[in-house]
Order: sequence, then structure tokens, then C-alpha cells
Amino acid sequence: MKTRKSSIILAVMLTGILAACSFGPDVTGVTEDVAVDRATTYTEGFEACTATGTSYVTGSFTGNNSVKWYYVSAAWSGGTITGSKTPVLGMGKSPAASVYATVSTGVGTLSFKAKKPYTTSVSIAVKINGVTKATFTTSSTTAVTAGPYTINTAGSVKIELVQSSTSAGQAAVDDITWTSYSTTSSSSSVSSSSSASSSSSSTVLNEDFTLPQSVRDYYRSAYGLSGTTLRTTLRTIISAGYVDKGYSGLWTTYQTSDVTPAGKIWDLYSNTDNNGTGATASYWYTPVTSQCGTYSAEGGCYNREHMVPQSTFAEAAPMVSDAHHVTATDGKVNGMRSNYPHGNVATATWTSLNGGKLGAGTSAQGYTGTCFEPRADAKGDIARIYMYFAIRYYGNSSCTAWASMGAGAKLLSWSQTLYRSWSAADPVSSKEKTRNDAIYAIQKNRNPLVDYPAIATLIDFTL
Repeated sequence: MKTRKSSIILAVMLTGILAACSFGPDVTGVTEDVAVDRATTYTEGFEACTATGTSYVTGSFTGNNSVKWYYVSAAWSGGTITGSKTPVLGMGKSPAASVYATVSTGVGTLSFKAKKPYTTSVSIAVKINGVTKATFTTSSTTAVTAGPYTINTAGSVKIELVQSSTSAGQAAVDDITWTSYSTTSSSSSVSSSSSASSSSSSTVLNEDFTLPQSVRDYYRSAYGLSGTTLRTTLRTIISAGYVDKGYSGLWTTYQTSDVTPAGKIWDLYSNTDNNGTGATASYWYTPVTSQCGTYSAEGGCYNREHMVPQSTFAEAAPMVSDAHHVTATDGKVNGMRSNYPHGNVATATWTSLNGGKLGAGTSAQGYTGTCFEPRADAKGDIARIYMYFAIRYYGNSSCTAWASMGAGAKLLSWSQTLYRSWSAADPVSSKEKTRNDAIYAIQKNRNPLVDYPAIATLIDFTL
């Protein structure tokens, strides 16, 4: 069995490694002496992992110091470096084979042991928060130490070792060692901005192993992230490869994205089934044949409703035809909702057949203007649509300010608080999952809030 690094080893290392890398000044507001004094060395040797065998598998385990580690396409025998556990990262895997974890107290330096377990040389990318900091190569069949690499990153840090080369072979890695420090002290040498960054980044997006492999891989670069970094990464993910089918293409999309198990149009404004099965509704629509058309009352036809009104982005593409926020709804209810935001209504001036209400907003939510309140079983769906829009179109100059959003698709404080509560009270349903998959099959992007509803609290959508 391997042993954890002792304080004696730390004392010896501090004089050499830490002094050499001199990471203190790169931590905002922290002097070098303070950073070194607070440094602690951690080592992960994978002893706690229960995976075995030569097959390449994906999973996770809680390792030393209660740090949760994840491994992707790693075998657990055949390349031992130290003790009884060494991950062997497979060659040419998609996604690339890797081991990674997120630590919350920053990283000063990072090193690890590696060797080639078979005949081909090793190539390993060292990534920090998704950015490649170094690439290590070796042709040795005996373990050698890579690093120490100077990282100098405070707060929440994702450490990732990736076998990303198709020309290099399998890579055995072990004894990942890093120095970690905290900037949350009340010492005068620590700036308040540093403290806030460290404490606010303790919660990150973690991989959900109950999701299909393809969905998990879709978000691979976002794991271990939070806040603005997470939003930026998710925006990149859901924008890459996007296929705009045009406004008229929504009619075709709805034939698979917005249908009940019985083949009828699934309309949030007519559905009356609290269990999310689409079994009951105030009225039913048949795909294609019930498209609007004209309407004078509910039940006349269904049309295309922009949850974020198209007038707020001047009907510009790709917002105007993005099926994730343009849903199939009853024409009359859509018209009554108009361009008002979704919110809680104090006193209804008009009520739809399934209980949707139009009227003045409540003072408790911080918005008393006219708004539309859907049924409780539709609130989570709509909230997650708004937050999708705020990620996908963040900073888009075409998106102007309106009742629930600021310019650049940023939620306002009142709407963020409300939509977070709606999302929590009305969890993701099978209907939303089916819709997400169907839209992905057509326009090649997903709503992250449906796959990972925890994102609602990991990002400040008002910034």
C-alpha cells in the first residue's frame, strides 16, 4: 500500500520546489511569504479506487483528503507505478482518456509520475480549468516525474491529465501531487476580492453518471467549473455545430419535439396533467393540420411562441428560430401573454382554460408589472428555457433590455430569483428530456438546464 505525504516531506519540499516556483505574487493581494506559509502539499495515489482489470472504463471515486476524482477510459491494471493502483489512460479514445478532479483552495505547483506501460511513448496534456498548461512526453518504461509545473491559480481549480495524442500510446500516471493554499484569511495581505472568489467557487458542475455516455461527453469540458467560466464554456458547447433550420423549420421540429405519447401537440398552455405524461389537456391539437391559421378563442390552433419575445431581439437569427425557446402553444393564449414576462400574478385579469393567469405581478417577487403565470407544472420548463437563453445568447448585442432581462440576455435580479425557485419546485420531467433530445437531433445543441438542472444555482445570470 502507498502512504500519504507527511509533514516532514512537506518541510523538505518547501525550501526547494515552492521557493523555486515563487507562486505567491501571482495570487491577487497575497505576498510571497504568506502564500508559502499557507501552502500544503497533497498527493493522490488512487488507492481508494475500486476499479480493476485491463478494460477501459469510466467512473469516479473519493480519494485522499475527500477530493472526488473522475476517470475516463482508464484501465486499472497492466501499468503499475506505485502500490497497487495506477490508471492507464487509453489511446485514441473519444472523448480523450483522462483523470481529473476539482480542488477548492487553489493550486500553486503540480507534478505527477508517468511512464509508458507498453511499447509506444507517452504524451499527456496537463490542463488547468480546461486550458492546456503543459504537455509531458516520455519513452521510459520506468516512472519519471513530470513537473513541478507552476500553476499559480487561486479558488476552484480543475486539475486534468489527458492522453490527447493519437500518435502516442497509453499513458500510466500516478502520485498526482499539488501544493494548495487558501486566500480566505482575514489577514491584511489578502484582498477581499480574492476571498470572495475563493469562497464563491466551492460548488462546481459535477458529471452525472446516470446520464447517457453521449450526453455526459457533450459537457465534458464544463465539469469542475462554476460561475462565469462555466457560463462561457457552456455557451461555447451549445453554440458549436448549431444548425439553424429557419423559422419555418420549427413546424417540422415540433412533430418530434412537442408531441405527447399519443401523438398530439404538447402545449404548455393547454396541458392539465400534473404528472407530466401529456394524458389530459383542455383541448388537443394534431401536428401540422392544427397549425395557425387564425384564432379567436382557445383551442383554435397552435403557433410558435417565443418565450423571450422576438421583438426584444428584432427577430434576428438565430434567436428567432431556436426551438429551445420557441415552443408550440395555443394561438389565443400566446396572444394574451403577448410580450409580457412570465411571473407570479397577484390578481388575474384573464385566465386560460388550464389555469394560466394574466395580471399584475406580485410585490413579493419584486415585479408588479403585467405578467403571465403558467400552471405550476409548466413553471420549471419555462424557467429553464429562460436560463438557456441567458447562456446561449449571453452578450449578444441584438438582445435588448425588457421586463425580465437586461441587455445582452442577462436576467434581472427579480427574474433570476423567481426562475430559480420555479426550476427547483418543478423538476425536469420526461417530457422536457424528450424535447431536449429531439431538438438536439435536429439543430445539434442541447439545453444544459434540462440535463444538469443544478446549473441554475452555479451561474449568476444577472452578471
